[in-house]
Amino acid sequence: MATEIILQFDGPIARVRMSTENGVHVFSQETRQQLAATLDQLEADDNSQVVIFSSHGRTFCAGADVYELRSLNEQTAYTIAREGQELMSRIERLRPVTIAAIHAACAGGGSELSLACDLRFGAAGCRMGLPETSIGVIPGWGGTVRTARLFGPSVAKRIVLAAELWPAEAALGLGLLHEVFPDDEFQTAVEQEAARLLARGPVGLEMAKRLLNSFVPGDIDEQLEQEAVAFAACYATGQPQEGVNAFLEKRAAKW
Repeated sequence: MATEIILQFDGPIARVRMSTENGVHVFSQETRQQLAATLDQLEADDNSQVVIFSSHGRTFCAGADVYELRSLNEQTAYTIAREGQELMSRIERLRPVTIAAIHAACAGGGSELSLACDLRFGAAGCRMGLPETSIGVIPGWGGTVRTARLFGPSVAKRIVLAAELWPAEAALGLGLLHEVFPDDEFQTAVEQEAARLLARGPVGLEMAKRLLNSFVPGDIDEQLEQEAVAFAACYATGQPQEGVNAFLEKRAAKW
């Protein structure tokens, strides 16, 4: 069953929640289409001041559908990279302040969604990272570009090349998270952070966000194009297919 994207407008807060029966949320093609439709609604909404992305269950988001990744070739890999990048860029461009409320494991595309948000809050038991190089590919939905932009190339290399899911405190130290809260206080803490934002001047928040997002060296569109080309080039080697098969078969990859 595909992960469902549920949008709820709650006064000045818009809540986007991922839901799956088994609690493991993945960005399948169907789910990406739902996310695009959800973003259409958020972009048309003039009332929300804060958007909270969250989920329940075993993961915050496990990233892309590995079965889809296994079926890609160089051409389709480029297409899916550009599609995913545009979704994350639309999240980044949303007018309200965006919060990623990460209660559990957040990997790959889930981390790329989180990096597109303005604020990232984690529960103490969560883990977060970009494990793509462990299956022979790279983060292709803005992960390489945004880690370098947000944290600088040195820290970005540690995050991307290590391909680890970092425990909450380590993720906080790297900058992947802005704040970590005890598991049993997490939901309340996120609501309190949203309330603090709602107490600020809406126009001031909007203008500040716009300026901060624009204050970036380099051309992000060109960087995203380069990332998509590199993501696709991985598939020309056959290594992602071997990496995904090894992951699914729970064995070491034979590079």
